Amino acid sequence: MYKITKQLFLLALLAAFCLPAGANKDSKINLPRGTVEGYLDNGLHYIIMPNALPRHGIEMRLVMKVGSLQENDQQKGGAHFLEHMSFSGTKHFPQDAWVDYFERLGMKYGRDINAFTGFDRTIYWLSLPVADFGTQVMDSTLLAVRDILDGVSFEPQLVEQERGVIKEELRGYSTGDDFYNLKIGDGRYIQRMPLGTEQDIETISRNQLLNYYHQWYLPQNACLVVVGNVDAQDMQKRIQDTFSSIAKGQPTPLGKYPLTYKKGITLHEVKDTVGTSSKLEFIIPHEGVVGNTIASTALKEQYRLLIAAISKRLAARGIRCDISDAWYLATQNHFSFSVEGKGKQELKEKMTQVLGAFADITKKGFGKEELADYVTEKANRMKADTIGFQSGKWCDDFVDYIISGDRYVAWDEDMEKVKLLVSNTSSSQLQKLFKTILNEGKQSLLVAYQNNAGKTESFTESELQQLWQQGLKTRMPAYTYQRKEVEAKQHVDIPACLSATHPDANASIVSKRKYEDIGVSEYQLANGLRLVMRPTTDKDSTIYIAMHGRGGVGDLSKQEYPLLKDAVSYVDMGGLAHINTDQLTEVMQAEGLSMSVGIADYWHQVLASAPTDKAQELMNLVYEKITAPGKSYEDFKEVRDAEIERFGKETLLERLLKRDINRMLSRRVDSLVCNMPANSGVKIQKEDLNRLSLDSMTNYYTSLFANPQQTTLIVTGNIDEEQVLGTIVNTFARLKASARMTRFENKPSNMPKSPYKEAFENDVETQTVLNYIYSGNYKPGLRQSLMLKLMRDVMQNRLLSILREKMNIVYSPYADLYYAGVPQAKYNFWLEIALKNENRDKAIQALDGIIKELQTSRISEGELNKLKMSFLVTKRKSLSDDAPAEWKNILTTLLQNGESLEDFDNYSNCLKSITTEDIRKGFEEYVRPERVALLYKGNPF
Repeated sequence: MYKITKQLFLLALLAAFCLPAGANKDSKINLPRGTVEGYLDNGLHYIIMPNALPRHGIEMRLVMKVGSLQENDQQKGGAHFLEHMSFSGTKHFPQDAWVDYFERLGMKYGRDINAFTGFDRTIYWLSLPVADFGTQVMDSTLLAVRDILDGVSFEPQLVEQERGVIKEELRGYSTGDDFYNLKIGDGRYIQRMPLGTEQDIETISRNQLLNYYHQWYLPQNACLVVVGNVDAQDMQKRIQDTFSSIAKGQPTPLGKYPLTYKKGITLHEVKDTVGTSSKLEFIIPHEGVVGNTIASTALKEQYRLLIAAISKRLAARGIRCDISDAWYLATQNHFSFSVEGKGKQELKEKMTQVLGAFADITKKGFGKEELADYVTEKANRMKADTIGFQSGKWCDDFVDYIISGDRYVAWDEDMEKVKLLVSNTSSSQLQKLFKTILNEGKQSLLVAYQNNAGKTESFTESELQQLWQQGLKTRMPAYTYQRKEVEAKQHVDIPACLSATHPDANASIVSKRKYEDIGVSEYQLANGLRLVMRPTTDKDSTIYIAMHGRGGVGDLSKQEYPLLKDAVSYVDMGGLAHINTDQLTEVMQAEGLSMSVGIADYWHQVLASAPTDKAQELMNLVYEKITAPGKSYEDFKEVRDAEIERFGKETLLERLLKRDINRMLSRRVDSLVCNMPANSGVKIQKEDLNRLSLDSMTNYYTSLFANPQQTTLIVTGNIDEEQVLGTIVNTFARLKASARMTRFENKPSNMPKSPYKEAFENDVETQTVLNYIYSGNYKPGLRQSLMLKLMRDVMQNRLLSILREKMNIVYSPYADLYYAGVPQAKYNFWLEIALKNENRDKAIQALDGIIKELQTSRISEGELNKLKMSFLVTKRKSLSDDAPAEWKNILTTLLQNGESLEDFDNYSNCLKSITTEDIRKGFEEYVRPERVALLYKGNPF
């Protein structure tokens, strides 16, 4: 009865807050333009939306409006179990043919083929490539999806196989939230966790799975979403042809399952021995708002306005408090606010201030000017901006619409109506909303306490109840809003060094080449600088540059390392020599310029961006940064003195490393595979800090950054290549090459030649986690790196097919590959296998067998072709014409791994040239058991 009252109250709020007298009847938020929505006669709901991004693909979702909440007591864990069975054999795709079909299209299980089971939903998703296959794949794809609704086989042998897989999945599962059980309440949700328990999975029968399937997997409970490169009318007909023959069935009401909490305060305390302070968080569950009409969407925005206004008021009072209000589960939002402090008393004082400020707002509200400023700021941010939305993002929004009724505002006309209502928000309306939330806190208040101060600093629920009551009675000093004066935008004078143009230097281009397939141009300047340009078609008229040069801290001698390893950070503090720091900040903000410099073990870089029409200013900015950095001796001394003061004191990160087993294991791997250069082992002494010299650091910095040799400038963005080319060449041709400049040697890392074994503790006593590291050197080049990646995927396939599907002893074994071409010429495969202790020896023996088999026998042509196709699909998906960041990243990767643009332009043929015999020989050469490192978490063996 209480829940019904709250829902009715929300309806009253809608009527009172959002629809002024005489207003027209409330209207629904429109679905995105071009969307086709309908229902088949059997009740199947479908949504189709043509979308151009990405242009090579189609996103498809089968949304079942059922999950673990629909399970009976004998079916716990069944909804998730059924999700697994949907990929394990259907009427038209027996056994593993369902996944195999899509993998042959170049799709990858886990990335393009996946599923998710929640409390109130089960979602199957496919990311389909259409560039190579056209729409002829759609009929088979729709048939495969239809099979999920009425064709899952439930073969007894495969049921038992998945039972073992799910049990292993459970062993490695964590909610990742210490306070999850507090937040989820005491009702049906805590009794129906989607994965179930190991006991649930052990006892659920095949018949119970079938009962759940036949009762809930009905077309009336399903919605098919298709977004992407589709013809809506054609897709609508295909859906009708494929799904109309599914029997309607007798639907069972889905039921309504609200989150429920015990009355009063519920406290959950977690001990924290790592952090430096304690944290006290109050959480108030309250009814959320479904935004599907103009009025309800406006009310939702008013709640957001309220939270923003409260946060600003607290900040203005000098009260530090994190505050949020967000959907949690079902129809519930969680309004949460937290404070941090050294101990219990400090937390009580801070929370009292927060609660006092809350009470003051409910009584006095917000001042006229204060609210007007907040509303204006809010309204200015409200835009129906859907340009550049990827198909996957639209699918996520449609899922919200299908499950909860929420609609994304995609029409400008709808947003203007919502904005008008929000703009008329009064203080009394926000006060009513806030009182509603706080009144819910009087019914149920959840308290999450992260205690860093010890047992004597624990809270009791009665103490917290007193804190709540007294806090809301606390009188606060009168608040006066200080309106910020809006400064008129003033003209900013651009310093000459940034605005200058330079003489034509086109003659300095000694070579140029166009790579047609990838749309990249390459230019070589006489001074040694290499320029790589890839124009894109993204909606932002922004130019992005990445300047990468050989030379990093790993190239320093052991004598230089302590004195120069932090040179880039110290020099960067000085800004530019020819511009005052404050003026530089002002100019960069006004002109939309951004820039950062950095250094790694063997490379240094400058990353920068600007509006396209500010290209000359951007190039000048970078040129000044690399040739004439400023020197701030005062800041240098302050930072150096602070370093000297902190010397020898253990940092929080160091304390974390000592306690975090995963970090310790990763650091051991880094040391074994030479991820840390040899000079990094040099122990820094206090005398070294006293010897630091800003002048020496600046000289080292400019010797790196101002050296055009072994340097590449990568340019991406929505640019006119010819116009920008002239700007870049004229600017950077001025860099002078010199025989005295350092040319860095590309010396391969000295990789381990003998086996290694080490044990680490494991928090899970019944589990062993095996980490196999196979490392060595390779000859850098695209073909070689592609072969290493293919080998990685072959090993991943074997781990899944043998350890998971055949032996049923693991859930998600993982094979990964790390490689660095220049200068290290090194690689390492990392295999991670988590399993029960009693299965450890079986897994070790099986893995030995897998490696021997791959070294002596070729994989099938079919398997290799599937993997190659997935590479082609991945490349096309990630490197679209509207992805400047992705192009910048891939071009950087090619550069730093010694992979040529010519090979990348010929990617398909390069990939095609790799044979099954090449793969076999690769395993012989690169996966050597006599050089393996085995690092494991668990009992020593």
